[in-house]
Amino acid sequence: MSALIVLLVVCLLCLFTGWAWTLTLRGRTKVRSGAQVGAEFMEEKMARQAFREGKTSLARRAWFWGKGWAVEREAAVSYSELKAMWRKGSYGALLPMALALSGMVGSIVLGGALLLLVLDTPIPGLVLISFGVYGASLTIGGIRRAK
Repeated sequence: MSALIVLLVVCLLCLFTGWAWTLTLRGRTKVRSGAQVGAEFMEEKMARQAFREGKTSLARRAWFWGKGWAVEREAAVSYSELKAMWRKGSYGALLPMALALSGMVGSIVLGGALLLLVLDTPIPGLVLISFGVYGASLTIGGIRRAK
């Protein structure tokens, strides 16, 4: 069981390393500022507060005086890009995405295996393992079908 925990920690480290590396190499940063950004933030805050209190509002408008700012970073990689990198032999460029994908699938499957061993009922562990295997099969199938 301790070996599974160590493997789970390694998979989680691979997931977060690959995720951060992919964002660093391929990410695009979008910075927005102004009163509109502050109003969006206030609307989201009011919606969360209303949800916590169990209220539903029919209409909501937030006013914001001042200057708000938001920074967003996102990265996207298609299956076609992954397959092209593999065919070219540029494994260094493929490594961050491979780390993220294998870390995600490994952590889901190993987390399910740990739940299977720890809990008295096998259902949550089996559901998590089947979710991980299904996700891996979708990913592999998507890469195979890519041009």
